[in-house]
Amino acid sequence: MEYNCLAQEFGVCWSILVGWADAMESSPLPGGSSPPPLGTPQERKNWWWNVAILLFVMGVMYGVFHFRPFRLSVGTGHPLVGETLPPVKVESAEPGQHGLGPEDLQGQVILLCFWGPWSDISRRAVPRVVEWSAPYRKRPDFRLVLIACPRDPQVAPEEFRTEVRATVREWKLDVPVYIDPDGQTLARFRARQGLEQLPTMYLADRLGKIQAVWPGYQPEVEKELRELLEEYLPPPEFP
Repeated sequence: MEYNCLAQEFGVCWSILVGWADAMESSPLPGGSSPPPLGTPQERKNWWWNVAILLFVMGVMYGVFHFRPFRLSVGTGHPLVGETLPPVKVESAEPGQHGLGPEDLQGQVILLCFWGPWSDISRRAVPRVVEWSAPYRKRPDFRLVLIACPRDPQVAPEEFRTEVRATVREWKLDVPVYIDPDGQTLARFRARQGLEQLPTMYLADRLGKIQAVWPGYQPEVEKELRELLEEYLPPPEFP
């Protein structure tokens, strides 16, 4: 129903723009000015049609980004909700530290974040996630998993590991950070069509079922995450 309404609104807008372009063919611009000098009436009509099409495209883009059904495709409304979290097998960015495998994530509520040290949005999002998740990270039934992704998939693993370690120090991240040197974990998530931009976060329950997915990072994500963690975890106890 909501999609039909959206289509009808776009149809009405298009009809209005068509009529406007036809009317403008022989009308002066606001303020008494005229369109740019064009050689023929057809060129002038084409000029107004270009303006109409541009306005229509802008309207469509506004609807896509602001209409409610599209906003519902993230968080708990994401299409992957209810599916099993793909297997995760990653290495620590710190030499000598243990990596993670599927067996390490069993029976825990998992907040998994794919991010890039080169990404401006990740620069804003990752430190915030680390900061507000601190009380939950003290719990044995919760795990925050940060997986760094390279800009260039052909980069040498050791070179990228060095870049990630430098970023961890620069951003003052006091949590384990992981890399996916063979790209298999990243490929599994991308194959599910849930990982299309960085950062992207997945929340999975103790059974490994995806409960929410957030591509990118908006201010409202933090509030929604807190509410979901209160649902899947008892409130953290402070000393």
